[in-house]
Amino acid sequence: MKTCIPKFNASRMVMDYVKKLYSPARNHAIKLQQNNAAPAIELATWKKKISKSWDRIKMKRVDDNLTHILTGETLRIKVSAYLNGLLPEDVALECVIGRCNDHKDILSISERHRFEYQCQEGNNHIFTLDLKPSKPGLNHYKIRMYPHHTLLAHPLDTGHLIWL
Repeated sequence: MKTCIPKFNASRMVMDYVKKLYSPARNHAIKLQQNNAAPAIELATWKKKISKSWDRIKMKRVDDNLTHILTGETLRIKVSAYLNGLLPEDVALECVIGRCNDHKDILSISERHRFEYQCQEGNNHIFTLDLKPSKPGLNHYKIRMYPHHTLLAHPLDTGHLIWL
C-alpha cells in the first residue's frame, strides 16, 4: 500500500480530469467559436445531414472473404457501401482487430486499420484494406463504419455506428 497510495489519490484524479477531459473540451470549444462560430455552424449542419441519412446506410463485403491467413500474410478486404447521399469523406470505415473472450462475444481491440476509398460503382462506394495484423496467433476482426468529420471532439461523437 505504501507504494500504491501516492499514485492513487484525489490530487492525481483531479489532474487526470483536467488533462484528459476539461482541457480538451475547452480547447475544442475555442476551436468551434472561431470566426463567429463558423466551425460550430458547419459541424451542426453536417450532423443534421448525418442524422437524416444514417438509418439507410448499408455495407457488405465483396471480396473472397477468406476464413484465415497465416502470420505475415495480408488479407485484402473490399467493402461496398451504400451511403444514402453522404460522401465517402463523411464516413470512416475501419477494421478493428483484437482477441475475443471465452464466450466469443466481446472483442478487446488492440489495433485499428482505416479503409481507403477506391471508387464509386453505381449507387455504392468501394473501400479497400490490405490487412496485415501485427500480432501473431489467433486474431479476430470486425468491420465498422461511423460518421467522420475533422471538427468532431471524438470519433464516435455522433452516436452513429454500424458493424458488418
